[in-house]
Amino acid sequence: MRLTVVASHAAIINAINMFNSEYHNDYQSVSKLATLYLATPTEANATPLANVLRSVLIRWGAGKRNAPKVQTLQTLEATLLNPAFHASLIGFTNGTLTNLTVIDGSFRMIGNLADEAHLLEFDKRLLSVLSNISTSLLIENTNVTYPMKVLLLLTGFMPALDSQVRKGLSSAGFVGTNVTRFIMPADMDSFQARKLTRLPFYLGECFATNQSLLTDAAAESDYPWLVDEPGRLLDVLLFMQGSTASPLFLFAPKISNWHALP
Repeated sequence: MRLTVVASHAAIINAINMFNSEYHNDYQSVSKLATLYLATPTEANATPLANVLRSVLIRWGAGKRNAPKVQTLQTLEATLLNPAFHASLIGFTNGTLTNLTVIDGSFRMIGNLADEAHLLEFDKRLLSVLSNISTSLLIENTNVTYPMKVLLLLTGFMPALDSQVRKGLSSAGFVGTNVTRFIMPADMDSFQARKLTRLPFYLGECFATNQSLLTDAAAESDYPWLVDEPGRLLDVLLFMQGSTASPLFLFAPKISNWHALP
């Protein structure tokens, strides 16, 4: 089982360029400030980041329809300055996704490690940071979409499961992702939790296998900085697959039982 790129070099460039330019700009405006904050979590770095992060999340739909609201600016600043919260983000900085892979279609590895305890610790940290974002930065949140958007904006880790990305994954062959709402999992061994913790490994393996194709296309696009943002690059392309039905990725064979994955 693996996720592979089925689009041509030209089709990938076109998909990147067709993606809403304001979303590209929003992402970069947060990520630049987040880089400074992650390196040095001072008030001077946290304050402007909290301000821009809050504005971008609101532009991205927070507070509208059934989406959660964003906490006050003061609460965002205080959370970013919490040493434990800052430390939880460090484990998901942009290079993390490229360190994850799947061997023989089912066995997960982090770097050269496939130890079960090591993998379980990663799963716990991922679900924990999403839960902390949900309760500390958002109000009345029940689904994974906005916590994943925050994690993506702050660290570039992996795509956020918004409606279009879920459609893109579903059309690529990920069973069970094209649902109306992807609820925050309470049980880390649940069906929903396993989809969250297994997906980044398949994405990491996909990027490693197709790195030249993806990065060469990104370099020739209108947004060459995506070369150094694998999580965001995959986010953009999966979004475009979901919104335009363009065949960019294919996962084969389909995963029908996420509980069976180690």
